[in-house]
Amino acid sequence: MTQGANCECVVARMDADGWGRIFFPDVPGYSIQVIDAQGNFITRFGEYGNYDAQGPRSAVPKPEIPFWSPDSVAALDSYAAIVDSHNRRVVQVKLSYVAEETAELK
Repeated sequence: MTQGANCECVVARMDADGWGRIFFPDVPGYSIQVIDAQGNFITRFGEYGNYDAQGPRSAVPKPEIPFWSPDSVAALDSYAAIVDSHNRRVVQVKLSYVAEETAELK
């Protein structure tokens, strides 16, 4: 008998963006956590949502960013792409900021 032949061991895969922010799946929390390079909490996004709850235009529109099993995340310039394996999909989340400041360069 082969040990573990029917076992699927899930290993969460994280990513870092160009600013050193680390995005990692919180699988039991149904969310993605974001920390800075020193380990300080920045934000989290996502909530529990099964196959019926797949966002605003689905049969169950809440929560807005539903995950059942967020296993992997890729941090892009202004988006994060998350593999939600139990819902068998990839979710793209637009990243935005509460405050933004720009300065003119001369």
